[in-house]
Amino acid sequence: MFKNPIRDIQDDPPADFCPDCGGEIWPGQTTYLLYGRMVCEECYKKEILGRLNHDPRGLALELGIDMERVS
Repeated sequence: MFKNPIRDIQDDPPADFCPDCGGEIWPGQTTYLLYGRMVCEECYKKEILGRLNHDPRGLALELGIDMERVS
């Protein structure tokens, strides 16, 4: 029996799963270390946008962004 020389990568299992949303993480995708867990890009964006909306000054401090209070 001959093996098919053309492999369909969609038959491969994902490399990992996001611990926050359970979504599939595929080889070549970027993950982000967030509170000790490697999460997918969508969960990372959701967390950063939430923090930006809730506490922009705190996020700026963590990112090392200069701030100035205008008088």
